[in-house]
Amino acid sequence: MTKTTRLFTLLLALALAAFASGGPKKTVFVDKMGGFEEVVAEALQSAEAPLEIIEESAHPDLKILLGKAFKSVHAEILYQKQTGRRDESILKAIDVKTGKEITSYRFHMESDRASNLKAARTFADLLRQKLAKH
Repeated sequence: MTKTTRLFTLLLALALAAFASGGPKKTVFVDKMGGFEEVVAEALQSAEAPLEIIEESAHPDLKILLGKAFKSVHAEILYQKQTGRRDESILKAIDVKTGKEITSYRFHMESDRASNLKAARTFADLLRQKLAKH
């Protein structure tokens, strides 16, 4: 199964689950992440968060973005020298209307899918908890 087919299947399953369960849902766009977006979509689905994944053109309530934890190359180099670790990545959920960050999660991007799925699930659980409070 190709990556596109798997992502489409996950999105379809999430949309059907959202339709079947009813209740208020937030729409979310998962930005391109070099393939990691599939892992994030899977994690959001498994967290049973009140979300419906849609395309950006459909004007989502939230955007999920992946970025580096350090904005400065110098800060990243200093971190690596002091800790001996690779750079950190950060997943963020942004409210599209306000531009405010809903939640974020820092982690080390790994080469194995299991570690990255664990990080994505932790992020999805944090997002679910934040949305439950609102």
